[in-house]
Amino acid sequence: MTSVAVGNRAVFDYNHSSDTEYQQLRAQAQQHFRKHKELSAESQQSYQAGDKARAKQLSEASRREREAFAALNRRAAEFVFVENNRDSLANEIDLHGLYVSEAEYVIKKRLIYGAEHGEQDVRIIVGKGKHSQNGVAKLKPAAEELCKEAQFQWQIDPKNEGVIVVNAQSGRIPEKWHTDVNGVDTSGPSTYQPAQQMQYAQQQHPQQQQNHHQQSNSGNNNNNNNNNALIAVVLNLLCICAKRAF
Repeated sequence: MTSVAVGNRAVFDYNHSSDTEYQQLRAQAQQHFRKHKELSAESQQSYQAGDKARAKQLSEASRREREAFAALNRRAAEFVFVENNRDSLANEIDLHGLYVSEAEYVIKKRLIYGAEHGEQDVRIIVGKGKHSQNGVAKLKPAAEELCKEAQFQWQIDPKNEGVIVVNAQSGRIPEKWHTDVNGVDTSGPSTYQPAQQMQYAQQQHPQQQQNHHQQSNSGNNNNNNNNNALIAVVLNLLCICAKRAF
C-alpha cells in the first residue's frame, strides 16, 4: 500500500479488490457458508429419515460452519474498514469492500452519531460500483434508501458521484435504527487490530479517545483524531450476523 500527500495529510492508496488477505477472508467465509448449507440439508434429510441423533450431530456441525462463516466475514469487514479509513477525515467514512448489510450497519451507526452531534456534512464514500458484480452499484442505492428513510437532506457530491453528502442534523433517526445497531451479536472479540489502530480498539467514547490523542500525537495525525475514535466505536460493535449478510 502506498501513500500520497494531499494538502498536509497523507492519503493511502488502498484497493480492496487487489488485497490478497481481504479476498482470502471473503473466500474462506464462502467456503464455510456452503458447507453450512450442505450440512443443514443433510441434517434435515436424516431427521426425516428418523435418525434424530445423526440429525442433531449434523445440525451442530452446520451451526459451527455458520459461526466460522460469520467470524471470517467479520474479520474481512474490520480489515477493509480500517484500511479504507486510515486517511479519512472526521466527517468521512469509506465503505468500499463492505457487503450491503455491513455497510448499512455502519451508515446507521455513523449517522446516529452525526445526528446526536449536529453534524451537517457527513460524507459517505460508497464508490461507483466498479468492483461490484456486473459493475452494478449496490452500496450507493442502499445508502440513499437509508437517507430517505431518516428524511435527511442529502446530495451526491457534484465533484464525485461515489460520495453522498448528508446533513445528519436535518432528519429524524428511526427508532428501528437504534434497535438494529444495538442488536447485533457483539460477543466475539475484535479480530483485526493493525499496529496503527491497536491503541483505538478498546476505546468506547470518542471524547476520551480525542483527549488521548491530544496528549500522545502531534502533526498530521491530529487531523484524524475524531474519525479514528469513530472507527474504534464502530469496530467495537462491527460483528455482522450471518443471517444479515445473506
